[in-house]
Amino acid sequence: MLATLSQRNRLTTEQIRNTWYTGMFDDGKQLQIKDQELADHCLRWSCFMARQFQRYAIELLLWCFEDAIKQGNRSIEAVIEYWERRSKFAGFDGNATFEHFARKSAGKLLKKDDVATSQAWNETVHAGDIHFEFVDEPRDDNAVINALRMIAGWYWRMLVRQQEGKTKNLFNLGGADRMSMSWFLQWLADRKKLSIRNLLKDIFSSLIFAQHMRIALARFDGTAQRLRFLIGDSGIEATISARSDLGERNLPWMPDRLDTLAGLLCDCDVLAAKDGAFIPGPAAGEFK
Repeated sequence: MLATLSQRNRLTTEQIRNTWYTGMFDDGKQLQIKDQELADHCLRWSCFMARQFQRYAIELLLWCFEDAIKQGNRSIEAVIEYWERRSKFAGFDGNATFEHFARKSAGKLLKKDDVATSQAWNETVHAGDIHFEFVDEPRDDNAVINALRMIAGWYWRMLVRQQEGKTKNLFNLGGADRMSMSWFLQWLADRKKLSIRNLLKDIFSSLIFAQHMRIALARFDGTAQRLRFLIGDSGIEATISARSDLGERNLPWMPDRLDTLAGLLCDCDVLAAKDGAFIPGPAAGEFK
């Protein structure tokens, strides 16, 4: 944190996370970490954040699924049709391929091949860029498009990063069972020629419904019920325990304790907090 704050005073923990993820500050200036041990640590943080953004987009699609079920849609096809109608004014085109959508998302950074586009994305798109793969309040009529946009940006970010040898094991963590980053990248690559409509069909049936059922049943301990929807007499229905908050939950974000660490460092005068942002504290010089 001190190595980062020494280059840019007054950063919030959210800005610090995004800087470690992209390797750039919000204005595009490169983060320079000369110490190899700190650089490796920053690399691990970037992988953790990549996992966060991957999960966030999928959780948004879970919300889309729950919201459609709550509105009385009882099949995967009906869920997709519901979101097509709801998103039509935002330019939803279910016939376009995901490849076309991702290339359009790349904008002026699009190159002749995907790896070159990915490299340009990593060199250019920072957290302050309009193309950055995160939407702060995505649960609205554009939710499906917001999710696909974040997935497309994540795809461009990760395509070249998966070639980094030091993080190969982190990319493979979880495997197919927990949708590791490597697995998800390949899953997307295998479906990039699909229409958005058919991609959503695979997402809602495999990544949302089937995955939710599998994880919930695997975690069943004989007492706690974790299923939020199932196949009922009329199709896909909310479970009794989920009816009160179906489509109402906040999108989860894995806790990382960075805020706690920043608070502890303030207690030790290594950092100082000012208006919600952090600067090096009186004792920071002892750790340079």
